[in-house]
Amino acid sequence: MTPKLNSPKRLKEQVQNDRISTLPDSVLCDILSFLPTRTSVATTSLLSRRWRHLWKHLQVFDFDDDYNGNGNRELRKMFKSFAFFVNAVLSLRKSRDIQKFRLSCVISDVYKFPGDCVDMWVRAAIGPHLEELSLTISNGLGAQLVFLPHSFLNCTNLVSLR
Repeated sequence: MTPKLNSPKRLKEQVQNDRISTLPDSVLCDILSFLPTRTSVATTSLLSRRWRHLWKHLQVFDFDDDYNGNGNRELRKMFKSFAFFVNAVLSLRKSRDIQKFRLSCVISDVYKFPGDCVDMWVRAAIGPHLEELSLTISNGLGAQLVFLPHSFLNCTNLVSLR
């Protein structure tokens, strides 16, 4: 006879099989760094209390808006949602040392490039520990120029710029 789903025996088996939760936070953050940032934030927050704020200690960020819709209005709405998410993650994070930062997005309007948003995000990423920086910003017609701030020249550990 198999134990019921909520029986004490079944719960004990589940707890014994949960070996990933016994790993140190630093190892869990390393594992999460291989996931897109949206996945790391959204899914780990639901797992357990211990995992809820773990993403705040990540040093690798991969922001991708994954826009597949049609129309400028929908694009504008998607970008606002994406910008809100990026702003929230960057402002709530605990670790100030970013090692890898990837940003890929489609802007909503060819003539209203949100340079202030992108500039703020790049400034948040820039620091002495930054090793990789990848920016892919499209306006639907092709790539968009992004000007890097002067503080970018202080990234002494940078080995990859795309």
